[in-house]
Amino acid sequence: MLNFLIVVSHSVFVGCDLYRGNWIHDPLGPLYTNNSCPVLTQMQNCQGNGRPDKDYENWRWKPFQCDLPRFDPKKFLELMRGKTLAFIGDSVARNQMESMLCILWQVIFLFLVDLICRENKMIPR
Repeated sequence: MLNFLIVVSHSVFVGCDLYRGNWIHDPLGPLYTNNSCPVLTQMQNCQGNGRPDKDYENWRWKPFQCDLPRFDPKKFLELMRGKTLAFIGDSVARNQMESMLCILWQVIFLFLVDLICRENKMIPR
């Protein structure tokens, strides 16, 4: 699973080499799991295919010179409204796209549930 970064303002990262750093343990855990994402197929489900551990999900990239904010899917969707995003490449790009969809799915799903609840309250029975 991937944690994503969106650089909103380049000036925030001036003097920070994003490529030099370490993987550190993230106590907050992953942004999604195999069970919370309908995009993942059974073939991509590590636990469903017998992997007993989950610790590999709890890591994030930490550059030496700065802190990266945790990815905020709601903010990402607001920033990307009306824009197009393309993933070009091979199976790695496909995995990144699917991971992004899994992260965004949670926000979209909650929005849809909220919308349905609001509509049901507005419809007289």
